[in-house]
Amino acid sequence: AKLLALAQQRLQAYANNLHLGNVWDWVPPQRFDYVRAELDYVPSNYRQPLIQRLLAEFVAPNGQLIIAQYRSRRDDLTDGWVDRELDKYGFQVFERHSGYSGEGLELCRVAVLRP
Repeated sequence: AKLLALAQQRLQAYANNLHLGNVWDWVPPQRFDYVRAELDYVPSNYRQPLIQRLLAEFVAPNGQLIIAQYRSRRDDLTDGWVDRELDKYGFQVFERHSGYSGEGLELCRVAVLRP
């Protein structure tokens, strides 16, 4: 709540566009063109239902759900990428983007879904 209040104060022109809620039970006042999420803090057995909820209740009909994943150099970078997980759940990934370190290691991947 304090972070939201600071953001609303700093971005007064957009204060009515900033919301506070828990994704599990919050009912958004509208559907959004762009929704961004990360799955790192979501238990694996809740990921698919969460993504379904975001697509059904948060993302506008022509919008995009942007799911980002950031990895460490210490990770096994050959496995465990979010877009592959989404494929396993049966979601159609429309776009995939990657970010690389200065050494050429892929450390970020973004998957884009549509409702």
